[in-house]
Amino acid sequence: MKFNLLIKKDVQLALLGVIIALGVHLLDIFVHKLEHGLHVTADDVSYFRPALNWWQYGIWKDGFEGASSYVQRPPLMGIVELIGYWILGNAYPWFVFGVALLVHGYAVSRLFKIIRFYSTEQRAIAGTWLFILLPCFWGFLSYTITEAFEIGLCVIALSYFLIPSQQQIQKMFISLLLMALFRPVLVVLFLPLLFYKLWKDKPRIQLMNVFRREFVTVNILLIALISTTFFWEVRKTMITGEVLNPHPIYHETNETVFRPPHAALTELFKTWETRPEVFHDFVGRTWQQDPIHISRNEVKAYCIERNVPVEPEILYLSLVAYGNLTPDLEGEFCNALEELTNEIKANNRYLYWIKTPLTGIREQVFKSQLNLIIFQETYRGNWFIETLRYLCMAVILLSYLAILIVPFTWKSAEIRLASLGCWVYGFLLFWVQRMNEDRYMLPLVAIGFVLLAVQNVKVSKQT
Repeated sequence: MKFNLLIKKDVQLALLGVIIALGVHLLDIFVHKLEHGLHVTADDVSYFRPALNWWQYGIWKDGFEGASSYVQRPPLMGIVELIGYWILGNAYPWFVFGVALLVHGYAVSRLFKIIRFYSTEQRAIAGTWLFILLPCFWGFLSYTITEAFEIGLCVIALSYFLIPSQQQIQKMFISLLLMALFRPVLVVLFLPLLFYKLWKDKPRIQLMNVFRREFVTVNILLIALISTTFFWEVRKTMITGEVLNPHPIYHETNETVFRPPHAALTELFKTWETRPEVFHDFVGRTWQQDPIHISRNEVKAYCIERNVPVEPEILYLSLVAYGNLTPDLEGEFCNALEELTNEIKANNRYLYWIKTPLTGIREQVFKSQLNLIIFQETYRGNWFIETLRYLCMAVILLSYLAILIVPFTWKSAEIRLASLGCWVYGFLLFWVQRMNEDRYMLPLVAIGFVLLAVQNVKVSKQT
């Protein structure tokens, strides 16, 4: 009877979560009369075009020429959009919105179960309601980019790792394989947990044990995902020559801005710059522009503002040379820029390894993640919206704090390793990738909130 009551509560909360998120997104859509009904970004076409080309011409490829056009985006998002195209035609974004809402609803249900497993039912209800009511957890549902699913997938995957169940190993692998086909970098969040589970449960994870039961749906799905992921990685390697590159955006055969010179210029700017929009603005006003839409004085002012460790004239001439590149000069340009970058890094180790990453963190953590237009523009300044904004920011900051302290406060290995996975992801964001956008923080927001929700529970509840 108690089990049935628990199921009813998590389902009720899931339905409420879907209804509230749907209502807020429809309000945003209605108020702004969006051109295509839903939000549109520059990244949308890169997900959908390869799937549409496969359906129409039998080849999985984006609309530009070059090796990256075949493998720039993993296939799962495009497949979801293609299914929507089959059903709704050009209104396929509404299908994606519907699927995102379902994933969100399931994530609400799984969140309730995680908190209930490690804490009390009252805390589970309170924590789940907070997740349901704060738009920072579901503000991208009406977008046709992977952020529409990120938070939901992270919560669902975490629940499979943290809550023991039948076929737990299979479900863990299914969640990670889905992420690998959806947004590969998310897998990093769960690698410490995965290695621990494989070591801890190694007697039960022999290959034959996974498939010893009859081939029920979960095992069929697991086999299909293993095969798909394997062949996708082989395809990427054969086309680009790179092994296990999660986002193969650069290649010398590309007939776009994303060629080796762009990669070289990016590495130089990563030494000091944390704002991607600033870098892309410089590139946009130099690449293939005649004349170059940038001046010495502007570059000099920028170097002073950001304490750039490069002489303004050298940076200006580098940008001019980049804008005037021809194919036969690209190799020489990349070599010269690589030499300059290595010299700058060697002479500015504190800047490169400490100051720039910490600046990036400071710029990103104090964000409310209220991305919808009604929050950012329409009702900005309204007392209710501003209260909501600061509430979201407070919860997010507490979630980040939970990520930092959990390894030192919890006895449960699973919970500690969930936190350490966030540490690894954060290191990749701020010390390796750099120049991050706000939305890249969403996985940390999701897992950090789960860790926050189960804080200070009795040791007897930990596993």
